[in-house]
Amino acid sequence: MKITKKRLFEIVKQELKEISGTQGGTKQIQQVKTAVADTKTKKADKKSKSSAYDTAKTTYQTKSDTYDTKASDYTTKQNAVNTFGGRKYRKAAGRGYLYSATAAKGYSINPEWTTKDNASRTALADKNTASTEKDTAESDRDTKEADYNTAVDDLTAAEKAEKAFKKQTGFAVSAGAGGRASGKGGTAKGGKGKAKGKSDESLFRILGRDFITELNDLKKYKK
Repeated sequence: MKITKKRLFEIVKQELKEISGTQGGTKQIQQVKTAVADTKTKKADKKSKSSAYDTAKTTYQTKSDTYDTKASDYTTKQNAVNTFGGRKYRKAAGRGYLYSATAAKGYSINPEWTTKDNASRTALADKNTASTEKDTAESDRDTKEADYNTAVDDLTAAEKAEKAFKKQTGFAVSAGAGGRASGKGGTAKGGKGKAKGKSDESLFRILGRDFITELNDLKKYKK
């Protein structure tokens, strides 16, 4: 069933709008637009994930350094307790004291030892807290690294899909709202031999073979 010349020209105008990006476009044009938009989204996601990963790495390094400092402080304070161990207990003897490492009759806890022991216990608590924060930061860093690697893979896949769709249609559609077709196969031009065949084939894919056939038959219609 043939279409009228008027309707044929309306279709041509509509298709040109679709190709230019001012309208929805054919299925293949929409595939290219979707692929381009997906690539743009994936690039933004990669950038975001990269930033998050960098922050997580910095946080982990900070927590790790803090843990090392706290662990060293605890070791120092615990060594002080151990060194003072022989004077853990004392008892008055004239103007001074007698000291003992173990409890004995007349001896009581040496306040100096208690001070050192309390400092050691506080340092141990700080060390344990720093250890927990370090482990949490390390886990977060590893998660962010995995997220970043996934974003890289997703972007690579999106770029490949975009390239494949553009090659399939012979068009390159910009990542914005629509965009003019470009590229070697973007516009059908007159010519001879292989180049013309490629351009025709691009239009066949974009506009549809039935539509091209109707255009070729346009000379059959009279005003």
